[in-house]
Amino acid sequence: MKVFIYITFLICLLLFTSGASKTKTNISYKDLNDKYSIIGPLGIELGKVIELEVEKIQLNVKADPPTLKVISVNGKKLNIPVNLTYRMLIITDKFEYNKIYKVKAYQDGAFTGVPYEVMSDLLLQTTDHYFEVVLVVFKYI
Repeated sequence: MKVFIYITFLICLLLFTSGASKTKTNISYKDLNDKYSIIGPLGIELGKVIELEVEKIQLNVKADPPTLKVISVNGKKLNIPVNLTYRMLIITDKFEYNKIYKVKAYQDGAFTGVPYEVMSDLLLQTTDHYFEVVLVVFKYI
């Protein structure tokens, strides 16, 4: 009986401590520009201009958003390419599939989707609310 109580106590302790490590730290949106910067999937701050080698790819998913596979960042080849959805700024989208392009771009971010509480109140079926990073292409090199 003592062994059962001891094991139950350990399991509860593990569940409690693992849940505690998942707590979020809140920051004010005002601190984002002054105290903090967000590092995107390419390892560079959002909003910083970067030169990239990219290839347009198809993800073969339901929505199939326009996606670029980033091969190199500022002349440095990535060990593992990064796939990012993208949008064009000012220039026309001339990307063709399976061709490599050099571009100037920056990573941008915003929240997208609908919070879970809203989905349950309105019986919506969509993506939960989350922060997404997209690539903004503004120049072909």
